[in-house]
Amino acid sequence: MDTQGRSPLACPACRGRLHPVRSCREVSLVCDDCGAKYPVRRFAAFLDDAFEEEVALVPLDRL
Repeated sequence: MDTQGRSPLACPACRGRLHPVRSCREVSLVCDDCGAKYPVRRFAAFLDDAFEEEVALVPLDRL
């Protein structure tokens, strides 16, 4: 998302940077500034192979 000079995805609520968070069943995008959480499908049109690689490195949160 914010690698290789590309712009990060922006939070619709506050324009803060979104970062991926994986749980056992889903990947969400969470805002660094306001903490808002969004399903990845909301931003599907903006995601690319680099995003998939970044998400693959996000630790899985096993409850």
